[in-house]
Amino acid sequence: MTVKPLCTPWVLLALATVLIGALWARSLRTGDVLALFACSDARLQALASSQGRLCVLFTNVPIVSERSWTAMYVAGERPADIAGELDPGLLEVWPETPAWSRAAGRFPADGLFGFSLGRSQQGVVTDVPNSKLVYVTVPHWSAVVVCGLTTTWMAVGPGARRTRRRAKGLCEQCGYDLRASSDRCPECGASILQA
Repeated sequence: MTVKPLCTPWVLLALATVLIGALWARSLRTGDVLALFACSDARLQALASSQGRLCVLFTNVPIVSERSWTAMYVAGERPADIAGELDPGLLEVWPETPAWSRAAGRFPADGLFGFSLGRSQQGVVTDVPNSKLVYVTVPHWSAVVVCGLTTTWMAVGPGARRTRRRAKGLCEQCGYDLRASSDRCPECGASILQA
C-alpha cells in the first residue's frame, strides 16, 4: 500500500497563485508592509505590496536595538510612505524612471511596466549618514502568471503524467499495463523501476 501525500507541490503553488492574486486586488485599495528588523542592530528590511506592485527592500538603516530579530506589519492608504525621508538625488533606478514619477516623490519608482531595480548612494535617508538601500519591484500580475504557468505545468505536464501512470501500474513511457511484467515493458522496452 502506498501512502499519498496530503498536499502535492503543485497544490501549494496553486494556493500561492490565488493568494498573490488576492494580494494584488487588495493592493489597488490599500497597501501592506511586512517590516523585518534583522541583526543585532535591527536593520530595516521590508516586503511591501501597494499599487499593483510587490517590493522587496534591503537597507542598512539601524532601528532601535530592542526591535532586533522582530517583525511588524503595517497596512493603510500609504503604509510605506518613506519617500519624504529619502534624498531622491541619491537614488539610482533601472530602468530610468520618468521625470513625473520622480517629481511626485514616488517610492519605489515605477520603472518599466512596474519592474524596477533601485539602489542608493550613501546617505539616502536623511538624518542617517551611512544609510544605503537596494530594492526590487515586480508587478503582481507577473508573479501570478509565473506561479500559474508553473502550477499548470506541474499538474498536467509530462512529469505529472509519468507519476499518474506509475501509480496505476502502467509504463511511464508508453502507458502499457505492467502488472504482469517484471523487468522491461513488453511494448516499448523501457526499464521498469522497482520501488
